[in-house]
Amino acid sequence: MKWLNIQTLWEKDLGKEIRKGLSYRKMFNNFSDSQTEYIFRSLNQPFVRSLAVRYGHIDSPSDLIGKVLGRGFDLASPGSIIG
Repeated sequence: MKWLNIQTLWEKDLGKEIRKGLSYRKMFNNFSDSQTEYIFRSLNQPFVRSLAVRYGHIDSPSDLIGKVLGRGFDLASPGSIIG
């Protein structure tokens, strides 16, 4: 019975993050080499770095990815920074 509670709490806490991470990983796996290089070069932009400082957390990296994408940064297309 105690194990069920621990498992339920773990799944509730981390399950959503794991599902998001797998979804982002599948997307990333489909990128071309030039798209991947673009992403890593773009991570050094001031607005991305400021978002990382503010929202980055080791236990929930999808929060940061969501903030970056929500600011008009399209990970799939080089040159697609909107704002």
